[in-house]
Amino acid sequence: MSSDEHAMLELYVLDAVDEMERRRFDKHLRACSTCRQQRDSMREVLADLSRTVAVPAPPQLREQVLAMARSTPQNGSIALVEEATDADRHPSHLLRRRGVLAAAAAIVLAAAGAGTWEATHSSPSPPSAAAILDDPKAEHARAIYRGSVVTVARRNGRAAVRFVPAPPQVPGRVYTAWSADGSGALRNAGQLPSTSGAATIMLDGDVSAARAVAFTTERAGMRPTQPSTPALFTVHLN
Repeated sequence: MSSDEHAMLELYVLDAVDEMERRRFDKHLRACSTCRQQRDSMREVLADLSRTVAVPAPPQLREQVLAMARSTPQNGSIALVEEATDADRHPSHLLRRRGVLAAAAAIVLAAAGAGTWEATHSSPSPPSAAAILDDPKAEHARAIYRGSVVTVARRNGRAAVRFVPAPPQVPGRVYTAWSADGSGALRNAGQLPSTSGAATIMLDGDVSAARAVAFTTERAGMRPTQPSTPALFTVHLN
């Protein structure tokens, strides 16, 4: 592929060509498998970028764009939005326009590729409580409390709890989960939301070392570091 063909391909992928240029390049694509492969690859990059989370632009992108703008004559930018004049159609002007657009296309595609790599290679999002509870590979332990089936599920150091149905509400108090390690030390691992249906929470922190999860009711609006009452019930883990 020649440099001119590569520049035109970048413009083509970004829809920065006119109808005549598009028809001419469509004809070229039908005969050139290399350009077709490059086109498909560039489109995949742009599609991936649209599906991934927003990421910061590469630090050098701003300077590249500003440098390109400084080197571009002001009447060139006007010609892109106004009806083309005879001067605009002059070969030298078209070459200059194509060169500017090709440079812009290269920057956009390079930034897209960098952004896609950063987004797709970033740390995965933590699992939700429902995902852990419904994961067949997770460790599951259950108990019954006042008519509610209580399930504790743990996988890769994270744990979640589900009450079905939610336990009876206690005025002025909230159900609180405590993770207990092998020494019996307790850590506040979260509070159950007030709800009339099933109630689910993700336990706070790493529970890899937890041997049990105990439950108490604590004063609403407070987050104590130690239980104020004996445990209502305990779910034991392996």
